[in-house]
Amino acid sequence: MSDENNEGIVMPAVVSDKPITEEVATPDVSAESSPASEEEHESKSGGVQGRINDLTAKRYQQERRANEAEQELKKLQAQYANNTPTSESAQSIDAPVLPEDIYDEEAMRKYHVDSQAYYTQTAQGAAKSQFESQQQESAKQAESAKHKISIDSYTTNATRDGVNFDKLLIAEQNLKQNGLSDALGSFLLNDVNGAKVVEYLSDNPAEMHEILSLDPVSAGIRIANEIKPKALSQTPKVSGAPDPIPEVKGGGYIAVDDFDKKYPGAVII
Repeated sequence: MSDENNEGIVMPAVVSDKPITEEVATPDVSAESSPASEEEHESKSGGVQGRINDLTAKRYQQERRANEAEQELKKLQAQYANNTPTSESAQSIDAPVLPEDIYDEEAMRKYHVDSQAYYTQTAQGAAKSQFESQQQESAKQAESAKHKISIDSYTTNATRDGVNFDKLLIAEQNLKQNGLSDALGSFLLNDVNGAKVVEYLSDNPAEMHEILSLDPVSAGIRIANEIKPKALSQTPKVSGAPDPIPEVKGGGYIAVDDFDKKYPGAVII
């Protein structure tokens, strides 16, 4: 009965009396480690480059804000130097003087009336001045917050377009020195490819002077239709798709089932 069950099995010629031990192939990792090492190296390199880009962008933002603060200070100093008394302050009434004869009812009555008017005007002037100061400060803070958002977006887009930030600072100064208006500057700041356009114009002085000679509306149209396509043609196209998932490769292990463990080397016929 036992022979019939094993009729289709050819056993190995020599079977040792020693117990059969399971041998698992040692994975050959040397041949497979190279692609993984390259992928890991590329990942680390990309992370380092991304960190460098972030630091460069932040340094650009700090230098730009410092330049803007310096320009704002110069404007305020010029305004203060040219400041003249307003008509309102010139028309303000003087504080009333106490009459020499405090028993003069008419003079004292007039003194009290003038004093009341003086204090009322002084209080109203102080309240108005405080209100205007608060309004100006609120407007300034709102404008500053809006400007910061624009700068952040401008910087992010510049990074995406591959703009060199050290070169960008010089390019911006170049445009300002050649007559860049506040309106056109704001247009470029809020354009999705503004930094790339600034870089292009600085590299092409003839076209830069043509643009700066136009009014802001005409300059914006010219930039959108002619300058921007030229500038973007120099920008490497970056895919928005996520990076492919690295291929997972086996380590060389061989699956061994129970039959192979019990009868190593057996052949089914």
